[in-house]
Amino acid sequence: MVDAERTRHILEGDPIAQSIQTTLFDAPVMTTTVSGWSGGHANPEAAKFGKTQIPEFWTTDRFMYEVSDVLSDPNTRWRRQEDSSYFHADASGAERYVCVEERFGIPIRVVADRVDDSFRCVTAFPDYDADGSSLAPDSSSERRDV
Repeated sequence: MVDAERTRHILEGDPIAQSIQTTLFDAPVMTTTVSGWSGGHANPEAAKFGKTQIPEFWTTDRFMYEVSDVLSDPNTRWRRQEDSSYFHADASGAERYVCVEERFGIPIRVVADRVDDSFRCVTAFPDYDADGSSLAPDSSSERRDV
């Protein structure tokens, strides 16, 4: 259910490069450093930048299976993502939705575009802090089911 590019993004991710112009021997020099990471929830390099990692006891295939299960589950509690420059409707006009669903004790946040009557995955990640506590919104918070 998750295409190859989104799977690569979720698991491997991409470094966020930052170019800095400095001077070396009175000549301008452009250097590039990694200032963050996009995706990479099965990549130890991304973990150095605070990205939550899939549980050690799950394979990457297992994690992606659970993400697909969330996407296809009719009981998933989706909320429309609003007021965020990062999560916005794409050029096709698809609306962006988010959910946090638990699978075998692991909270998984899935961000998806709604396309017709289905959801196309944008990203997904384990939604817990480094200490294992959930980052999921309190269950009493308002939800708009779709």
